[in-house]
Amino acid sequence: MKIARKSVSYGLNVIAAGLTALLVFSPLALPKPVGIQTALQSKSSRDPEPEKQRWIAERRARAQRIQIDAPFWKMGEGFDSTLMINNTEPYSLDVEPIVYRYDGIAIQSQKIHLKELESRTVRLGDLIDVRQGHGQISLSFMGEPLDIAAQIVVADLRRSLSFNHVFMAQSKLASSRLEGVFYLPHPSARSELALANISDEVVQVNVTLSPGREQAVRHPVALAPHQTQFVNLTILLQRPGQSKTIGIIAEHTGKGGDVLAQGIVTDENWLLGEYEDYRPGRVEVIETGESRSEIEIGPCADAAHEQQQR
Repeated sequence: MKIARKSVSYGLNVIAAGLTALLVFSPLALPKPVGIQTALQSKSSRDPEPEKQRWIAERRARAQRIQIDAPFWKMGEGFDSTLMINNTEPYSLDVEPIVYRYDGIAIQSQKIHLKELESRTVRLGDLIDVRQGHGQISLSFMGEPLDIAAQIVVADLRRSLSFNHVFMAQSKLASSRLEGVFYLPHPSARSELALANISDEVVQVNVTLSPGREQAVRHPVALAPHQTQFVNLTILLQRPGQSKTIGIIAEHTGKGGDVLAQGIVTDENWLLGEYEDYRPGRVEVIETGESRSEIEIGPCADAAHEQQQR
């Protein structure tokens, strides 16, 4: 009986060992997850182009005529103007520059074709048949407001003077009052303010200068449709040689965004090397009202020079 029991026990152990070996070393593999692999293969092999084209068609169907504006361009007398334009969409866009002379007369311009997601730098002189002059410029395209991001750079390399203005939609400017500040580093410095009327109506502008503790100076300007005028701010000041930091306000009778401003401060003495601690910089003017947005009014002196004078 003991021998029989041992034989049975030994036989069971052998069978168990055989099953274990089969489970561990069997070449048979688990069934392939056919359904999962098929779904993955189908997803990876699907062509995204038709879906992209449907999305583009939907975007184009709801596209509207958009116009974004900048206050100032200038060419000649050492100045040149350059457009920096970026197409933010994955499809091509045509951009039409709308260029006006200082007197509001339109200038014919070539269109700019941008490929998908293309960025381009274009000289304004390559788009219009003008070699000297100044005025106002806008960009028009079919799409949505943020499809095109652009700015214009006006530069005078000889005088190391460069300033830029970002193109903005008129709807971003809710107020008809602009405020800012500029700095005259030296009695020989010259300051100018370019005011551009981008509307189809005559607009009256009142410019107010506040030179420190002195009495404020007011100067009226009438702008015809699409006209650009330069205001010599230096001659409006009673004592320009003693006025360093000057506040400026421009209020107009049009809607918010009808008038854009760009300011320039230059000093020929600095250009001739009479003093070296002055560098052209920037001054900003802000729109007052419920919505506040910064608008560049142009180059001015570096604030570090003012601190050194104190």
